[in-house]
Amino acid sequence: MLAVELRTDPVPLVVSVATFDELRERAREAEAVHRHLRKSMPQLDDGNAVILRRIFRNCDQIKNILRRDAVARAVEGGVERDASPEFSLPLTADELITVRKVWEVGIEQILMQTVAQLDGDIVTRVDMAHAVASRDQVQHLHQGTLQIALAHWQFMFQTLAQMTSSAFRSFLAR
Repeated sequence: MLAVELRTDPVPLVVSVATFDELRERAREAEAVHRHLRKSMPQLDDGNAVILRRIFRNCDQIKNILRRDAVARAVEGGVERDASPEFSLPLTADELITVRKVWEVGIEQILMQTVAQLDGDIVTRVDMAHAVASRDQVQHLHQGTLQIALAHWQFMFQTLAQMTSSAFRSFLAR
């Protein structure tokens, strides 16, 4: 039996540091309970713990964004979930990327992930607990999307190289 009951009351639907702090703490508590339960139930799916840790980290990232002066002024007092579509935050490019990644990945379980880095390194991660049942389908889908992504990067680099070469030639022609 657990010594602490998990809170089940809803987190406010307001964009504020306090809301993301509350959500972070609930994810931390739930992950601790999951870790405790896994001791007696090793077959318990670890995917949920991964998602809870992701929620924990994402909340920290969003809280950091919300604490930046310009953003803090914009959300002073909180922003309701149903705020006007015209409402916008003064986010930097890095902050927009962070919010986009948090939104896109959400709470989905990632079966397979490949990261192609600018230095040419390619890192692939596979969650074998979930990928085994449909390994061939997942790998086929993953390979297809990876080929598309790498072709896109190759096109971007070729375009950049051609533009740089053209600019350099026109500079030398002067």
